[in-house]
Amino acid sequence: MSKSINNQVETNYFARVLVITCHEILNDMNKMVGKDLREELVSKIGLKEVEKLDNATKEMNSLRKKHLKKLKDLRNNVIAHKLDNGIVQADIINEIDPKDIYIISNEIWKTQSKFISIYTDLIQKI
Repeated sequence: MSKSINNQVETNYFARVLVITCHEILNDMNKMVGKDLREELVSKIGLKEVEKLDNATKEMNSLRKKHLKKLKDLRNNVIAHKLDNGIVQADIINEIDPKDIYIISNEIWKTQSKFISIYTDLIQKI
């Protein structure tokens, strides 16, 4: 069992892992539903059904606009090794606000789960 609640280094490390996961979810989301797939869904099951997916996509895009820059900056500086100074990386990791990252990740997770549920339901109707 993790004792991360009482260990700031471990807590920030876990937050760092959430940063990359959330970044990848938001960064790759548009690859899931492209114009061609959307048009195929509309032709097979109708616009009304696909509007559910459109709404979920809008929610994900809203989160993308809201959080991607912050996640990208953190990812690039503490995970993707864009910085070649380990001390600066460690300082950035220590300055991560884990509560903020957990709130962001929870928001993304809930919205992504809704998106995937709608997406899967529509694909099964084809």
